[in-house]
Amino acid sequence: MSVFSIRPAAVLTLLLAAASPALGRPFTTPAEQRDMSFEGVRTPCADPGALTRIISKFNERAPDYVAPGVQMDLIESMRETGYRTRGRDLVPRRYCTARALFNDGRRREVVYVLGDSMGWLGVLSDSVEWCVVGLDASHVYGGHCRALRP
Repeated sequence: MSVFSIRPAAVLTLLLAAASPALGRPFTTPAEQRDMSFEGVRTPCADPGALTRIISKFNERAPDYVAPGVQMDLIESMRETGYRTRGRDLVPRRYCTARALFNDGRRREVVYVLGDSMGWLGVLSDSVEWCVVGLDASHVYGGHCRALRP
């Protein structure tokens, strides 16, 4: 066998490797234009409904996961940190950060992501995922809530 002979399996491997970048992200159309029922994110970071949901869910879960007696009182200084940062062809999300005032007198950073139709099979009209920096003891969203950052 010659040093320069190529086996069919090697040729197939090279062809697949060359084609894989083209197969990686075939969509160039924004996600909401591919599905008529999907409208994309419209909710701003300062949306009162989203902020109320974060406060109520935190206060509901705090006794079990954080510390007894710690309650979130107010969210302020909301700002957007990213929008569609994962690409136009994926489900759009708005990445936000804010400061929250707690009943222990401390202010902590809250990191949250707003999405539209992100519930189970799109049943929920909108979605809010949130994390309080320093109070995510089990690091569900990674250190300093990094999984919710753009």
